Amino acid sequence: DDAAFSQLYSALRHGKAKVARKILRDHDEELRGAGLGLDATEKLPILSWAVFFKLTDVVDVLLDGVEGVEVGPDAAFAVDNAYRQACKQGSLDLMRLLMERFPDVAR
Repeated sequence: DDAAFSQLYSALRHGKAKVARKILRDHDEELRGAGLGLDATEKLPILSWAVFFKLTDVVDVLLDGVEGVEVGPDAAFAVDNAYRQACKQGSLDLMRLLMERFPDVAR
């Protein structure tokens, strides 16, 4: 759902992790797997924000069901950046999650 996604994106952009988690709980089904939908280029920045704030649960929901999905260049770039950010932060849970979902991209 674009409204839920916009709310989540706005909360993350403003550093409101608790608000983001509440939106995630309230709109879990709509957001599940939304990070790499058809309009992925509009939605991918949220992945970076979620990784930046080390919100493994948000990343997990956004990437749910995308294992083995062919990713385009924009998605590959976003996942690679997210993985690099997780590495810089030493966030092993996020690194593991990104590696599991995108073994060819997150290296």
